[in-house]
Amino acid sequence: MQSNILALSGVSFSYNGVKAVSNLSMNVKKGSITSLIGPNGAGKTTTFKLICGEIHPQEGNIIYKWKKINKFFPHQIAAMGIAWTFQNIRLFPSLTVREHINLSQYTRYKASLLDAIIGTPLIKQEKIILARRTEEIMKRVRLEEYADELAVNLPYGLQRRVEFARALGVGATIILLDE
Repeated sequence: MQSNILALSGVSFSYNGVKAVSNLSMNVKKGSITSLIGPNGAGKTTTFKLICGEIHPQEGNIIYKWKKINKFFPHQIAAMGIAWTFQNIRLFPSLTVREHINLSQYTRYKASLLDAIIGTPLIKQEKIILARRTEEIMKRVRLEEYADELAVNLPYGLQRRVEFARALGVGATIILLDE
């Protein structure tokens, strides 16, 4: 039996008095593929912003893995395992495919800034793990041949794959794909 990994209950949000999301309730089962569909302006992207902590609900609750995340910030939510690929591709112009995936994994580090500065064994071990994970992710989404290419120079479809690979790098248990 699948259990809910994400639940929205009575969630509402308005922009300057205009309701973008009104009393939305939905459940996402662990291991499922769930779609949120509707016409332009229906509140799909706003719902993703709410789930990912970019904005906070004015009413209702968002529960992830049985924890209320209404007031969490994006970096906290990403560290918990929710990732979002954007409707408009958002890649760093100066980073390669490999660097994008590496960057996405920093929320998973257990080492501190001091570990990084003095080069402790923990930071060295985590860098090895990060490099291994990056190679596995690139292989999984078939990007290994583009590893050292600037991601912004790739065709659109491959850029979308880079965004998906970054979401995997976060260690996401939920990936929100915005169009």
